[in-house]
Amino acid sequence: METSNGTGTGKVVPTMAYVVGTLLIVAYLIALGFQFFDVELENKEWARRLELFNSLEAFAFAAAGVILGTTVQRQVTTKAEERADQNEVAAKKGAALEATIEAKQKKEQPKQVAQELAELADVAKKVEAEKTHAT
Repeated sequence: METSNGTGTGKVVPTMAYVVGTLLIVAYLIALGFQFFDVELENKEWARRLELFNSLEAFAFAAAGVILGTTVQRQVTTKAEERADQNEVAAKKGAALEATIEAKQKKEQPKQVAQELAELADVAKKVEAEKTHAT
């Protein structure tokens, strides 16, 4: 059985990792309790227990890092996916607007060309009229 990061994509963390991590943390806390209440041990036994305790501590903190890191990463990933979805929608709207503007320009371009030609013809007539009046 696996637990997804909540978004359906990305890294999949096995449920077993959560279980093992939790057990390591619980075992660390229990060992901490034993160490705290067993202060009457001889130095040699205390040193052995301390070595085992330090090893367990390293595993417990690594497990806590995995559990907390996965939770934080899940939140970051969710926010990033939301921003990506918003940007995708905005990009689609922008593409649609661009297509609309291009279509309108293509549609109006012949009208603009005809209008400019008519203006040039008017200017040419005025120039021709001025030439005839001047001569």
